[in-house]
Amino acid sequence: MRRLRGSVGLCVLALPWVCARAARAQSAPPNLVYVATAPVIAGGMMAVGMAVDGPGDAYVAGDDNGGNFQVAKFKPNGAPAWSVDSSVLPAGSPAAGLDIVGAVVDAAGEVYVAASNGDSSSGSAALFKLDAGGALVRAKAVPLSGPPYSAVLFAVALDSSSGDVYAAGKFYDLATQDYPMLLLDYDSDLNLVRSQLIRVGAAVPAAVAVDTAGAVYVGEMQFSGPTLSILAAKYPPHLTGPALYETQFPAAASPLSNRLRGLAVDGSGQAWLVGEQYNPSNYSLISGLSVQLDALGVPRTPLVYNDAGSAYDDFLSIAEDPSGNAYVAHESATSGYHLMQLDPSGKPRWRVTPPGMTPATTGQGNLVAVGGRRYFLAGAEMPPPSYWTQLAAAEYGPGSSGPISISFEHNPLQPFYVFKSGGAAVGTTVSTTAVIVHVTDAQGQGLAGQSVSLSAQPMLASGGHSHGNSLNANAPAGSFAGGACIQSISGTCVQTGVTCTTDANGDCMVNLSTPVYQASQFGGDVLFTATSLDASNATSTATLTVAMPNLDLLPDATYYDKTGGTCDHPGPNARGLPAACTAPDDNHYVYSSPVDPNDPNSNPSLQLQRAAQAFLDATGSKMRLNDMSLPDGGGFDIKGAWFLTTSQTVDCKSSGGHCWHRLGKSVDIENAGPTNLIKLKKFLQPPNGNWIFVNEGKSVFPHFQWGGEER
Repeated sequence: MRRLRGSVGLCVLALPWVCARAARAQSAPPNLVYVATAPVIAGGMMAVGMAVDGPGDAYVAGDDNGGNFQVAKFKPNGAPAWSVDSSVLPAGSPAAGLDIVGAVVDAAGEVYVAASNGDSSSGSAALFKLDAGGALVRAKAVPLSGPPYSAVLFAVALDSSSGDVYAAGKFYDLATQDYPMLLLDYDSDLNLVRSQLIRVGAAVPAAVAVDTAGAVYVGEMQFSGPTLSILAAKYPPHLTGPALYETQFPAAASPLSNRLRGLAVDGSGQAWLVGEQYNPSNYSLISGLSVQLDALGVPRTPLVYNDAGSAYDDFLSIAEDPSGNAYVAHESATSGYHLMQLDPSGKPRWRVTPPGMTPATTGQGNLVAVGGRRYFLAGAEMPPPSYWTQLAAAEYGPGSSGPISISFEHNPLQPFYVFKSGGAAVGTTVSTTAVIVHVTDAQGQGLAGQSVSLSAQPMLASGGHSHGNSLNANAPAGSFAGGACIQSISGTCVQTGVTCTTDANGDCMVNLSTPVYQASQFGGDVLFTATSLDASNATSTATLTVAMPNLDLLPDATYYDKTGGTCDHPGPNARGLPAACTAPDDNHYVYSSPVDPNDPNSNPSLQLQRAAQAFLDATGSKMRLNDMSLPDGGGFDIKGAWFLTTSQTVDCKSSGGHCWHRLGKSVDIENAGPTNLIKLKKFLQPPNGNWIFVNEGKSVFPHFQWGGEER
């Protein structure tokens, strides 16, 4: 099905203008974001664990890889509650001198910590438990049968349904060179209940998670020479049987490496893997990677992400909220360090730049955890505080955007469009939205007289525009009323912007009016960035989706074929193109709701499917359905050249793109020839359907349009 659209849930987190106004009027406390501002302490401790308990208290664990650690608890208002260091473990404790590899917390605030020395030749490992006040309850070594065995733990997770704790690690028999990977199930008293052999070989368990039903998920990094791949496995609660599934990513051999950094799961059984993707032969481009697996372990189309102009992006950790949104610690070479929200379909929705945060240089210590309606973030490479026994926490403002928030009057927004026939405009869609930029102080009150630059930049490869011919960077950015072109390529404006000044309420105005943005003719996502022009340089981003409504992917079926994919707009094809040009299927989106709400039969998608079945029954041949619409609709530029005149018009005789195909109500059919055309008309046109033949003067690929010519 088509991915969800709209801004569902933004009143909880992003605080659109109307929600923020209502909250101030009722004097309701804002939803706050808290940042652990000093996860690097005492000469280089890295944040290695973060968790949130039922009441919303946050817990952060740090370690220096030298046997010294710290665990601290913060109250929901960000105030410190307690902090303990490695001296909490008495001499002779099985965990003494080990390095923390992770920490989890139960609903009562009891903390479970996994520790290991990381040495495969003489490794020892242990778990220890702290009570809700930070006092040591017990510590237990991971049981080994003696030399020459050793153990190294890599990850730990809590089962909220039973209170069990799961740890994953490698166990080494140095005599036989046998290196099995095991998953261990402990009860809340740290008694070993059961162990599960995962596999033997060149792999490490990078992450563990448990869903609300108690199922256990393990994410592995597997090694094949210089290349890494990811394997995710799901096990039944308490490890009572073999893996329910094992999914390899990528499914086929690839020259690219895929490094796993984090794993999260939700109540529906969906798993979410994040990390980075790169070519190990040259490292010229490193991209953030997000892969979703459904309840059966089937992967969805991955998100491979880079900021504009960035050759290095990394997704460092992930957490998921009850609504299926994911929160990713994101690092970029060009824009620094962020907390990014992905919607349930895996698409970036917004991101936050916490004040004072700097990019991590080690790929460690960048952790995110979710609890209730509060979202917590910990990051590495921060200046140490004046004391080392206490991690610090700082509130940085309400909403999702710190001191600046961005929301939209309309989201999604339909593409702009003027259709010309014979030089005359015969159809127009003017598509604009107010962009609400709100600036607040630390207490959430609007600040007047603040100058902010606001820019809009298309997100590359969104909307189905993969543009494998390297013309992606020319994507048009739309325009602001009274705005200017900030960046252009080959004369096409690819980033536009305005400067606004806040009024007495903290709302940013251009000439006493809210900024107004007009979309381009192409569907896809547009990243808006608001940057304070005062000394703080505070920055916030938000994503606007430009899309036609009610579009879903035409499902696969045995009674028709889908064709026409290219490297500019991937999809099924029979031309031997590379795999990246055949999937995902971006060129077969169709209007999938009744056009007439009072007539359930007026569904273009269902009518097309019925006509294809009837055509096969009558002729013995399948309809071969070529281009329809892209995932977000709008202009379908066949050659990937972003054809665009200065007036943003489309002339279907000279555009280098499809004349139609904007609304999900177009289809080109490869069954050429007069005889087949007559039969196609019979099953598609009235009285059997409302797909009307439109003569484009082509001898092949006849065009059918729902209801006749597009307007």
